[in-house]
Amino acid sequence: MESGPKAGDAVRLLGLPSWLLHDLPEDEQAELLACVGKVMQVQEIDSYGYSW
Repeated sequence: MESGPKAGDAVRLLGLPSWLLHDLPEDEQAELLACVGKVMQVQEIDSYGYSW
């Protein structure tokens, strides 16, 4: 059985959900969207199971 990413793992950000972006100012949306396609390190997994 495969588990999800863990803190410290390198992952490629494939996209961002609209619910995360829709209330943010345009400059913050652009900053987050610029990360799509890049490899990033997972810093933590929150209590809901989301990677940050």
